[in-house]
Amino acid sequence: MKAPIADRIEFTDWKTLSTWLEHEYSMLQPSFNQLYKIGQHRYPASAFSLGQLASKAWLSRAVHNNCSNIYYKKNIAYLGCWIGTLAPWLNKMYNTSRIYGFDIDPEVIAMADDYNAELVESNWQFKGVVEDVTILNWSYPEFVVDGELISDFVPDIIVNTSSEHMSDDWFMSTSKDSLIIMQTNNYFTYTQEHINCVDSIESMQSQYPMRDTLYVGEMITPAYTRYMQIGYPA
Repeated sequence: MKAPIADRIEFTDWKTLSTWLEHEYSMLQPSFNQLYKIGQHRYPASAFSLGQLASKAWLSRAVHNNCSNIYYKKNIAYLGCWIGTLAPWLNKMYNTSRIYGFDIDPEVIAMADDYNAELVESNWQFKGVVEDVTILNWSYPEFVVDGELISDFVPDIIVNTSSEHMSDDWFMSTSKDSLIIMQTNNYFTYTQEHINCVDSIESMQSQYPMRDTLYVGEMITPAYTRYMQIGYPA
């Protein structure tokens, strides 16, 4: 399959980005219960920054436009999920049987379960997992959730919008049959947590090689550039 031409979105200021978001964020609109919780300041404000919202809106548009034919029930692994803001949309988009959200921080996993409480209570359509995603084998991952060993979960889709926060070991163990939806960025100055940035689309593709790329692009913001690719690993 011929590789797609790289997409490019550029915002020269935050006001322009905010205007774009007004049209693009509708698919990710939180429920009234989630809006109430956000209003109670249960979650970090940075999870709802313009940059974070734009990255999720861009992802939802790219998936909708390039992977809309993948509708049957899916198991999704959501790596570095933070508070899991993409989980409700992923659940609707793919009619998922289960989404496990993974993060190494138990505090944010508690927030993810709280933010997605309706999905947690619906037979674990979403469930947060405290785990270091770089040490799991993503072809056949095994992990513990609430004292229960999960050994029969094979992810059909792996979502990682936090690749810059971790080594690329997670990618190296993925199955060739798993659809990968990933983002990273060039925000090198945020050295406290960004330990594995890239500086171009080409760098991302070299570090995370795909045998079948459905989408690749970059979003330029006033602070940094975010890169995204969707496809099947080489």
